[in-house]
Amino acid sequence: MFSPENINIEEIESSPCDLVLVDAGTGSGKTFDWKLVKKIKRPFILAGGLTKENVLEAIRQTHPYGVDISSGVETDGVKDKNKIKQLIERVRTYETTN
Repeated sequence: MFSPENINIEEIESSPCDLVLVDAGTGSGKTFDWKLVKKIKRPFILAGGLTKENVLEAIRQTHPYGVDISSGVETDGVKDKNKIKQLIERVRTYETTN
């Protein structure tokens, strides 16, 4: 896992892993400056503060292989089926139009 405070593009590019996870790293549900990952050329998964409200902008800006959503689909600390469904619907709509 790479977080904004320790992001090293050379290290990410040379990692032997099939995918790397780029995460805000704080578990706070807050995003980070997505411009930091624009130089990554290999597949990566974006995490950190993603919600149904911001996931499409995150995808547009960073072009990740995938996204990791956790607290962004919770209500009172519990996964919320409606939030999960809405987020998936938004991502699927984006995928079919782009």
